[in-house]
Amino acid sequence: MSTSDEKYLYYASTLAVYCLNKKTFAIEKILSSSERPIRHMTVSPHGNDMLATSSMDGTMACWNVENEDIICKTKSSVSTDRFVLDWDPHNPNRILMVTCNGLLKGSLWQVD
Repeated sequence: MSTSDEKYLYYASTLAVYCLNKKTFAIEKILSSSERPIRHMTVSPHGNDMLATSSMDGTMACWNVENEDIICKTKSSVSTDRFVLDWDPHNPNRILMVTCNGLLKGSLWQVD
């Protein structure tokens, strides 16, 4: 996963996100906090070095990629392993989280 203004290519393995240098393809950072496999990740379109992940245990984490720090982390009360995340195109600190447990449910996650 990549966008044109980033310096990294992102690859999610089972329990970590690998950040590869776009020019050399060398792994520069490894982001890991999940206890279960990562199901989805999304890169902020706002150019603020942020990436969000969701894992099969319902945990969502928002990362500052450059500092390799978790900005915030939450666990969904919905019992499902199906999460899709996407950044709000108008607010760099808000993520739409959609879950599916027989019914689709959308909610906003404020990242501060």
